[in-house]
Amino acid sequence: MSRNVLILDPLTLIGRELLACLEDRASGLALTFAHTAIDDEHQIADLAGQAGLVPPLDDLAALDRADLVVVTSDQESDRLRAVGRWVADHPGARVVDLGRTATLRRVTRPWCAGPPPADATKFRIAHPAVAAAGRLAVALESLGVTAGHLIAVDPTSHRGRDPVEVLARQGRARLQGQSVTETIDGHVLAFGYIAIDADELQDEADVALGPGWTTDHALVGCFHGHVAHVVIDLERAIDENTFRDLMTTDDDLEVHPRPLALDTVPDADRVFVATPRIASDGRRVGTVMMMDGLRFGGAVTGAELIDRLS
Repeated sequence: MSRNVLILDPLTLIGRELLACLEDRASGLALTFAHTAIDDEHQIADLAGQAGLVPPLDDLAALDRADLVVVTSDQESDRLRAVGRWVADHPGARVVDLGRTATLRRVTRPWCAGPPPADATKFRIAHPAVAAAGRLAVALESLGVTAGHLIAVDPTSHRGRDPVEVLARQGRARLQGQSVTETIDGHVLAFGYIAIDADELQDEADVALGPGWTTDHALVGCFHGHVAHVVIDLERAIDENTFRDLMTTDDDLEVHPRPLALDTVPDADRVFVATPRIASDGRRVGTVMMMDGLRFGGAVTGAELIDRLS
């Protein structure tokens, strides 16, 4: 039986990536589309290889008709806030949020991998660095994970398409010796690295990774590619050969020799894990993980969750 999946804002970066992923695995899904932008016009789109129109979401009854609502919005709007109210008022509705807005954060649960909890129906894809750390922790769980620390480093593309263009203009201005007046969330990211508040990331890690984790958060002036610096404490000792063997238990993890560069990440469906650093007693392991956040921790992870909920 076909399941009706309504995708909101399929023309965002994450929306387009999701459609590409669903082309390979969407058997049994009937896809419909709407947008929540302030524009009242239909949007012209290439939807799964077919030209089509995406209407504005002016009738919330479309949400009632859907078996699953997938939100890929990257900008706040009155329409999106109406969706948020509908989600809050429909406890049994199945919802997946792949967007980066605040509207649905209060009513969705972060998810990394594995069977979704039976007591929840509304999920958001965990931050890509949290998703990567979660997969690493699962791969090492046979050794007894006791605690972990995660530093998530976000590229400019994590904020959407427009900030990438702003970053290019910031870099050009700096190279020409000009003052930079155009900011990204109040920051000049060109050639920069900025530590930001980690409270939201910590809240997400508490749910997705467990209470034994601490987090920190930073922005970096690069265009794409997420980075996760991860340190995990173990009950039992590990060596590099065992680490490599355990990584093979998850097809989404791939160990790479150092140096590991962000330019290897774009369009990859998996996480690249740098050769680990292991404490002398073997009970602490640290590594750097890199991923394309539009795919892992984004569209690919979202498509996996849609499969599980459908």
